[in-house]
Amino acid sequence: MSAHGFRIPGYELQRQLGSGGMATVYLAIQLSLNRKVAIKVMRRKADDHANNDGAEKRFLLEGQTLARLPHPNIVGVFDIVQTDDVDYIVMECLEGGVLSERMSQGWLTLADFIGIIVQISAALQHAHDNGVVHRDLKPDNILFRDTKTPVLTDFGIARLHDTESTRITETGMAIGTPTYMSPEQAVGSVVDGRSDQYSLGVMFYEMLAKRAPFEGSSPMQVAYAHVNKPPPSLPADFSFLQPVMDRLLAKSPAERYPDLKTFARELKNILVGSPVLQRRLQIEPSQNISEQLKAMGFSDTQLQSKGTNIPPMSMDLPPGGLVHQILEHSELALEPVEVRRTAPRQEAKKTPVWVYVLILLALAAAGAGGYLYLYPQ
Repeated sequence: MSAHGFRIPGYELQRQLGSGGMATVYLAIQLSLNRKVAIKVMRRKADDHANNDGAEKRFLLEGQTLARLPHPNIVGVFDIVQTDDVDYIVMECLEGGVLSERMSQGWLTLADFIGIIVQISAALQHAHDNGVVHRDLKPDNILFRDTKTPVLTDFGIARLHDTESTRITETGMAIGTPTYMSPEQAVGSVVDGRSDQYSLGVMFYEMLAKRAPFEGSSPMQVAYAHVNKPPPSLPADFSFLQPVMDRLLAKSPAERYPDLKTFARELKNILVGSPVLQRRLQIEPSQNISEQLKAMGFSDTQLQSKGTNIPPMSMDLPPGGLVHQILEHSELALEPVEVRRTAPRQEAKKTPVWVYVLILLALAAAGAGGYLYLYPQ
């Protein structure tokens, strides 16, 4: 037995990384390859067979779900083991920190936020394409492989919607984290990938506004707000993203994007169409636009998407939005313009022809050395 009360053959447990529910995560060394791994261990409770069976089913489902989702932005699984004493999942070790910590530190830039969102949207799209809905997307479940690569983790309550046999909750039961729940998830309805899309929108909003769109003193109040209250507008600095945010956070799934590929394409179109925004994101001007977006986190698949079925952005921006974009990085101030009203110009009266004839006669007489009296004495 190790200091942790059990041994896992082939691995040397180093220290505990975290725990929750019936599972604990340890940092370990895989001896055969001399590499760091994270091992998620489920310990059974004595004399509680009913809860053990349900927890074990969810635990093993998480490992099997991750194993079928190889993707650069989804945590990798190396092994799933079930024994009489413990069940455990061996996963890649992610040592770059947690998104919630980075957000609280306040040093992430707009470019960082967009890069994180597009990479996680790609991970979710891959999961959705393989019949998996995450159902618990939140900053605590996004870790980093390095400074720029976010990785989606914790598929413990994921839903495989291609078969009823893998269903782990019943209709009418809300499951997830209230702050990031979709309206349909909050009322216990059946969910699909558009529910994850809503959660992504909540997280994106929180990054930009420094607070979640819906808050309350209890989980019930937060869930009620998700279902019934419109989300607040983004700060004026991010008004260019308001049309995107409105669609991500639409109450009805039918009013959201049909999938996250469409969302990424729309976000890409906004960035490509705004030189001001590109300067704001400090994108390297010597690179072509595809290289710039790829450096931010867009995948090849997202960049290859062409066209859009989303109407173009309206120029009816929130108050101050357009002014902010025009005057960005400038010391100029916008002064009120005074409009002077003048009387309408009157049309000049036409000069009669006989007047011109008299003028010509006078000029001719003057040239001959005499005077021509136009009026009688």
